[in-house]
Amino acid sequence: MWLRNGDFSALVSPQGGSVLLWQYKGRRLLGPARMVEIDGELKKRGETHWCYPNFGSVREGVTPHFPQHGYLRNAILRAERRSEAHASFVAIIPAVSPTAKRIWTEVRLQGSALDMELRVAEGRVHGPEKIPVLPALHPYFAVPPDGIAITSHSKGEVLLSSDFTVEPKVVPAVPLTLDLRGLGLVTMDSDAENIVLWSDNNKSYICVEPVFGQPGSYGSAKGRWVKRGSMVTCRVIFTFQPA
Repeated sequence: MWLRNGDFSALVSPQGGSVLLWQYKGRRLLGPARMVEIDGELKKRGETHWCYPNFGSVREGVTPHFPQHGYLRNAILRAERRSEAHASFVAIIPAVSPTAKRIWTEVRLQGSALDMELRVAEGRVHGPEKIPVLPALHPYFAVPPDGIAITSHSKGEVLLSSDFTVEPKVVPAVPLTLDLRGLGLVTMDSDAENIVLWSDNNKSYICVEPVFGQPGSYGSAKGRWVKRGSMVTCRVIFTFQPA
C-alpha cells in the first residue's frame, strides 16, 4: 500500500510491516525492495524491515534458534489502521511462542520525515521469567550517482563514504546525517544503542542499521533481556532536507 504526504511517498507491506520504498518527488531515498544476485545466489535487498527478536545470526547453543534477523520480516501482519500518510500492522503470536504475544509496527509520513516504530507486548503467561531480545531496523539507503557520505550529526566526523567495503562497521548510536550527494540530506534519529554500517554493493545501496542492544549479544549474559509481561518499544525517524 502507498502512503503519501506532499512530495513524499512510501510503499509499505504487511509482510513484516516493512517499507519497500521511500521517495521524494519520485527520487529514491530508501529501497526499492528487489532480488539481486550475490555470488551466484538470489537475495533480498532494498527492503527496510524490522529485525525481531534478534539482529544477525543467533549463536549456536541458544534456544530457540531463530533465523538471521528473526522471524518478523517474513511474517504476514494484519493491517490495523490506515490513513493517507499512516499505516499500522499487528501480529498475534500463537500462545506456544516463546517470544511475544502481540507485535505492532507503525509507519508514518510526517512532513519531511519517515517515522517507523516497533512495539512488542511480552504478554506470555507461561515460560521463562525473562527472554532475550535484540531488535534492530534494517534500512537500505539508495546510493545516488554522485555517491553518499555519512557523518556524526554532533561531531561532524565522517563515518562512511561510497568507497566503503563489505565489512560491517559498528559505531555508537548518535544522530547521523547521510549526504545523498546531489539529492539532499537525511538525518536519522533513534533510541538505539549502536549502529551497524554495511553494504555488499556500495554503488547501489548502503545499510545504516540502528541496533537496540549490542550486536552479537543475543542470548548472552551481557545481552538485552525482557521480563515476562513487559513492553518493548523501538523507534527510528528519518528526516529529509532536499539539496
